[in-house]
Amino acid sequence: MDETCSFAAPDGMYEKLNYGQKLPYSSESLVSTDCISCAEANDQNNQNNNDQQDQDNVLEVCQRVYEDAGKCETNLNIQYKNTYGCDFIKTLPKMSHWSVPTTNVASAKVLAGLFATTTVIFGGVVMYFQRKIRNSREADLAKYDLA
Repeated sequence: MDETCSFAAPDGMYEKLNYGQKLPYSSESLVSTDCISCAEANDQNNQNNNDQQDQDNVLEVCQRVYEDAGKCETNLNIQYKNTYGCDFIKTLPKMSHWSVPTTNVASAKVLAGLFATTTVIFGGVVMYFQRKIRNSREADLAKYDLA
């Protein structure tokens, strides 16, 4: 098994560890690909979730998502182009379906080994000095005849 989660598990691993149960959402997506409508419903009683006062027919939540989104409208034929998001969008890495972050696992293992080694060495040094102190106290007590 891969403890760093950098490789896909073999087929059937989940079923093997979970009494034959199938991995949830392995055959269907957890996220729906269905679109939701951004058009305001014609609901007079609820006043479209109190979004009745504006003149557009777009839900406020959709309007806010669009307004807050980073845009790069350089190639659009519109009068006032919003290009504030272009530099940021260009810096985003191209993601593949099975994108795995590239981290140096070897250096982490080397540091963990170094930590373990120094811990064992310092533990041995502490034991050595503790025994030396105990032996010197016993030698000091042996000088006095307390019987």
